[in-house]
Amino acid sequence: MKLIKILLSAVCFLSISASYGQINISELVQPSKIATPSENKLYFVDFWATWCTPCIHVSKYLTTLQEQYPNDLYIVSLTRENPDAVKTFLTKHSTDLAIAIDYQSEMFDAYNIESLPQGILFNAKGDKLWEGRPADFKIYHLRRFLNQNDDTSALSDLFNIRKINTDVIEVEDAFVPTNNTEFVEIERTQQDAADVNFTASYIEVKGDLRNILAYALKVSREQIQIDDRLNKSYHAYFKRDSPSEKNMLKAITKALDLNYKSSKVEGSALVLDVEYANFWDQQQINWGFNGDKYLVDDSQIQADNVSFNSIKYKLASVLEIPVVSQGKYYDAKHDWQIHYKYFELMQTDLKENFGINAEVKATQYLVYKITGKAFN
Repeated sequence: MKLIKILLSAVCFLSISASYGQINISELVQPSKIATPSENKLYFVDFWATWCTPCIHVSKYLTTLQEQYPNDLYIVSLTRENPDAVKTFLTKHSTDLAIAIDYQSEMFDAYNIESLPQGILFNAKGDKLWEGRPADFKIYHLRRFLNQNDDTSALSDLFNIRKINTDVIEVEDAFVPTNNTEFVEIERTQQDAADVNFTASYIEVKGDLRNILAYALKVSREQIQIDDRLNKSYHAYFKRDSPSEKNMLKAITKALDLNYKSSKVEGSALVLDVEYANFWDQQQINWGFNGDKYLVDDSQIQADNVSFNSIKYKLASVLEIPVVSQGKYYDAKHDWQIHYKYFELMQTDLKENFGINAEVKATQYLVYKITGKAFN
C-alpha cells in the first residue's frame, strides 16, 4: 500500500518515561473542549481507532465523565492512524474530547495495546492507576482515585514536550476498497471477537479469520473449525447492500479460495425460546450512528437498532457458548439492554423485557469446518 511522508518541523511529542512519569504522543489534533489543561489530578488515555464501532460509543460515555469532572480529569483519545483519516472521521463524528495521534505506536507498544477500545488512567505523577475497557471504568472508580490522589499537574508538566527538526515519519495511507469484497492481511491478532465498523459504503470486519467467519455466520467462534495455518488475520471489507453483505460466508470462501462444510453436533448451548417474544422497538436507545451499534461493558450489552440474529452473535461472543433459538420471529432491528454477567439476571432481563425464555441445555447446533486447497 502507498505510504505518504509527513514532514514535521515542529511536532510535539509526549513519551512514557519510567523515571519522570511523563507521557508521549506525536500530535495533538484537538485539545479538550471541556477540561482545563492547567491542574488535574488524573489523566485518562483512551486508545481507539476510526474503524472501531465500540470506540465511538465509548467516546460518548467518556464525554459524560469528562463533563462531570472538567477540573480534575483530562481525557485524551489516542489513535495511531493516518491524520487525514482521523480528521475526516471527526468531521462526521465530532467530539469534545482531546484527540491525539501516536504516529510511531509508542504508547500502543509500551502498554501492549492489542484490542480496542482500551483505556489507561494515570495520576499527576504519571503512575498507572487503572487499565481496562473504558466502559468498565465507572464513576465510583473515578471518585475513589480522585480521593486517593491529591497531587495535581498541568498537561504541559505531565507530558514531556520536545521538538524535532524536519524528521520524516511514514504513515500508512488509508486503504480504499473498490470491489464488493476486499481482504487485506494484517499482523496476527489475539482478540476474542472481530472488530466491526459500519461506514456509508462498507462493513469493515477486522480480526483473525475464525472471528471474521463467526461474525459473518452470527455464531460463536467455538462453532468455527479451522486449521491454524489458515487462521490468518485480515481487515475485510464488504460493500453495503451487495451480494457480499447478504452472503458473507460465500464472499469470504470465494475471496480466500476456501471450502466449508457444515454439520450438526450435540452439545451444550444457550437456547432462546422466542415463541412469545415481545421485542423492543427502535425508540428505546438512539445513539445516532449508522449501522449496527453496541456498547458492551463487564456486565451488560446495550444495542441500538440491532437484529435478533446479531444479538445472538453478541451473546455467543461474550458468553463463549453457542446460542441457538427456537420459535418463529421476523429478524427486524430492535434496541436491546441485557445483563449477561450473572445468568439468572440475564434470564430475568430476557423474559421480562423481551418475552424470551433462556436456558442452557444439551441441543443440536451447526459447526462449520473450513478448509483450503493447500491443506485438503
